[in-house]
Amino acid sequence: MQAESHDDTSPALRVAVSPRAAGRGMAAAVAFLAIAGLAVNLAPLVIAQPSKGMLFLLNQFQLDGEGNIPTWFASVLLLANAALFALIGAGHRGEGLQRAGWFGLSAMFVLLSMDEAVSLHEAAGRAFSRLTGLGGGETFAWLIPAVPIVACLGLIFLRFVVGLPGRTRVLVLLAGGLFLSGAMGTEAVGWAVGRDPDRWDWTYQMVTLVEEVLELAGQALLFYALVDCMAQTRLMLRVDPA
Repeated sequence: MQAESHDDTSPALRVAVSPRAAGRGMAAAVAFLAIAGLAVNLAPLVIAQPSKGMLFLLNQFQLDGEGNIPTWFASVLLLANAALFALIGAGHRGEGLQRAGWFGLSAMFVLLSMDEAVSLHEAAGRAFSRLTGLGGGETFAWLIPAVPIVACLGLIFLRFVVGLPGRTRVLVLLAGGLFLSGAMGTEAVGWAVGRDPDRWDWTYQMVTLVEEVLELAGQALLFYALVDCMAQTRLMLRVDPA
């Protein structure tokens, strides 16, 4: 992935990003958050009465929490992938349908980034549960409408994915599989395990840890796949003066 900026009087500025370096950086970030999240989940087993400062610190790395460091990282990573989808779409010279796929996924990932930051899916799930009377509770009701929606989106983008270069296609499918296995598969396991809001539940916390790590790993792999795609196609971003 390269970016360059120049005008008639100054030399070009080229910034190169190695896919391998990007992949290693993302893997390190996900591993750090996974280890920190595990430590947070194990803390109640060894700290009977944590101080307010300790509770604040633990909450900042609780993978199942809201408004903390893992949430910020996940939202930024989703937005970064949205930007990469848009950049590749802007430089794509193939048929219009394939180019529209890049931009369509970019828009979808912008929405996912917003959802990660403000939990739109949980609010939508609560509204769905109230309107239909179907199960799912306050936390998991969004899964019921999400399954057919995701299936429809998969059919819509199937031709786009099939048309990707071989290595990119494999990496994108692996990334999507990781993300969905966490966001929906392990979430469903959490639903089955159940959650007692009045007590700390180690089993449920470990299920949510796996869920969040799978989601982050999927997004990190997708980031690598998109940077690698730009490198394979020698796509360059050039910013010209107005």
